[in-house]
Amino acid sequence: MKAASHPHWLDTLLIGFLLVFINIASLMYIRSQSTGSNENVDDLRTVATKLEAAGVNGEAAEYYERWLERTSAPATARANVGLARARLLESEGRLEEALGQLYLVEILAPASGSAHKAGQRIVAILDRLGLNQAARTALDARTHLSTSPGGHPKEETSDRVVARIEGDPLTLTDFQHFLDSLPAPMRKKDWTREEREQLLTQFVANELMVRRAETRGIEDDPEVRRQLEAFKKQVLVSRLLEEELSSKSPPEESDLRNFYQVHADRFAPADGTPPPFEQVRDEVERLYMLNRLQEASAHILNEAVSARKVELYPEAAGAAPSAKPTTGGG
Repeated sequence: MKAASHPHWLDTLLIGFLLVFINIASLMYIRSQSTGSNENVDDLRTVATKLEAAGVNGEAAEYYERWLERTSAPATARANVGLARARLLESEGRLEEALGQLYLVEILAPASGSAHKAGQRIVAILDRLGLNQAARTALDARTHLSTSPGGHPKEETSDRVVARIEGDPLTLTDFQHFLDSLPAPMRKKDWTREEREQLLTQFVANELMVRRAETRGIEDDPEVRRQLEAFKKQVLVSRLLEEELSSKSPPEESDLRNFYQVHADRFAPADGTPPPFEQVRDEVERLYMLNRLQEASAHILNEAVSARKVELYPEAAGAAPSAKPTTGGG
């Protein structure tokens, strides 16, 4: 018995469909390979920041989203960009999308400044969406309790808002921290009204520049990270030495006078005659405290060397040649 036959035109049609399918699959593969090789992840973020600067917020948000999908950057960096994307979406009226992005920011880096700002915007957006109960619940969760340095919940005290950036409040405490961080010659307690207004403007400008730098990923630059780490070490060392000194009694007047007598030449002008102690007392106290700081540093180092926790190689550091590493005694 003969096998059932089918028309030749059916074979031709099936072959045609197969060729079309193969061509489409090939084109899709080539396109995906081309996109993956030509589209640098960092370029997406660069394009996004340029679009944002030009005011093309919707398109900038899309580029930020593509960067977030592809990047392997640290969680804090992704949280910063996510916060920037949420702001853009909110400015475009895409509140639901902004809300989702803000929740992701809180999940990505829950202990970061970005998460704190995201929490504030979540409350504001829920309120704008008319979800009053949800807004109240979110507000209760994010404002009544915070975390103290020791990790224990504590009640927040009310704080006056001195400015807002895109709805985010900047408080009097934030402003005071800014004033405290000013160089010593600029710090004073009796600012005039005009001076405080100028400083407030500078404070807000600084905050805007910090946000722009975070959005551009400047904090992820290796050199910037190195500088931040060096600054962190300086702050930690300064605080440790302050604590070491605070545990000791303040200098007596006799201590300062003795220090002045031993180092009188350091206070002498060009003619070689040291001024009276009373005339240079403040400078004597400053140098006396500096000397105590140096003694505290040397004491900490000597303890470590004595315990064989430290080995010094002066020659490797470009100092005078040494016969052997400097270590603790036997």
